[in-house]
Amino acid sequence: LLQNEPIVVYTSMSDMRELLPMVQRRCIALALILLVQVICIIVILTGETGGELFENDSGPTPSPSQAGLYVALLALHAFFLLSMYLWNSDMLTVYTVLVTLLFVLVVVLAVRSVLDIVAALLCVPAVLLAISLRDLMMPHCFTIMS
Repeated sequence: LLQNEPIVVYTSMSDMRELLPMVQRRCIALALILLVQVICIIVILTGETGGELFENDSGPTPSPSQAGLYVALLALHAFFLLSMYLWNSDMLTVYTVLVTLLFVLVVVLAVRSVLDIVAALLCVPAVLLAISLRDLMMPHCFTIMS
């Protein structure tokens, strides 16, 4: 090493006894949010409207774009469970990015009722909690400048 090069030091994660209660609280909160969102999605996919926003909307319920986006969102929730089972922060990053993308797509392509708005808005706290979980799961590192 050259004398003036910075050195990156990787430390292990915090003590698991301290870390686990924080992870569990966030997981429980996220599981409750996902449960409410899954219930909304199932109601939408079964054809219930929950109060149409547009009066002249006479297309099928759910529309093909709604069905595709909501099935993808359900698959992503299964991907979240896998990432937590494997304790993989990189998979959790992929989950947050894809849920953010689907949130935007649902708002643009699939909002036809109040339930669609509720299902879309529940993506926001889900992403924020998943980012918080990822920060707890990721090893900490810092740079030493000499």
